[in-house]
Amino acid sequence: MRERNVSRAAEILGMTQSGASAALRRLREAIGDPLLVQVGQKLVPTDRALDLVQPLEQILADVKVMLDPPEFDPQSLERRFKLWTVDYVLLRMAERLLPKLKETAPRASVRFVDLSTKDLDISLGRGDADLAMVPLTVKPPESQIISSQFLFRDKFVAVVGINHPLASQEAITAEQVPHYRWIAFHSGIDDWGPRRQRAFAGYGPEISPVVQVQQLSTLPFLAASTDSVAITLLSAVEPMLKFMPLKILELPGEAVEQEIHLMWSAVHTQDIVHRWFRNLISEVACDKVE
Repeated sequence: MRERNVSRAAEILGMTQSGASAALRRLREAIGDPLLVQVGQKLVPTDRALDLVQPLEQILADVKVMLDPPEFDPQSLERRFKLWTVDYVLLRMAERLLPKLKETAPRASVRFVDLSTKDLDISLGRGDADLAMVPLTVKPPESQIISSQFLFRDKFVAVVGINHPLASQEAITAEQVPHYRWIAFHSGIDDWGPRRQRAFAGYGPEISPVVQVQQLSTLPFLAASTDSVAITLLSAVEPMLKFMPLKILELPGEAVEQEIHLMWSAVHTQDIVHRWFRNLISEVACDKVE
């Protein structure tokens, strides 16, 4: 209608002239009006065609708004994000996430909630939480309703109080392991027992901890206040070093690692705000030096 020339209209639309002519013919049949009539060397719009110009321009403008990515300014974002995670991941992430959030989205907030592994994929799918930061041991298989992304890799270490006989060392040897009392993590929903035993594989009898707890974040406190050696993840103890008299020791043998993954409902994958927050979480995870 704007060009009033089939050849030029076809070129703009990326069509052949015959394709544009066929499209015009279908429009004429659908609307019941010639729309454009030949007058000399020009195509002249009919009254019906002129009446359609304004509503069509509005429709096309609305479609463009629908298809174009919406504008998003984190500085004006007012939203509370709900994150499921476990205590030691919170320890690692929160101290980096909160300053970043204050800087980039000062009106946004985050609610951390203890991770529940029961029907995790179903719960995320129905929107019970925005994201879950989960150990690989409790990560459900990939599905059409759940998406995931690797965040970081953690490792098991030993921790003792600063006055412990082992505190003068950088690592504990295989020969020393059986001579000390150990405290460790255990959960009824997360199979960490085999992972803990893999940290001691290859020497001596199987280690049987004298104390087991369900919160990794409590192990540094127990190590600092007793003569026991705690086996825990690096992320659970590193933030404590600023406040507690602790020494981290490498375990003997090959390091046993634990992967942490970010999970969310696939319906949010293309959401601009959700994508921004996922990128922020990923950036924070990479910021932390392992």
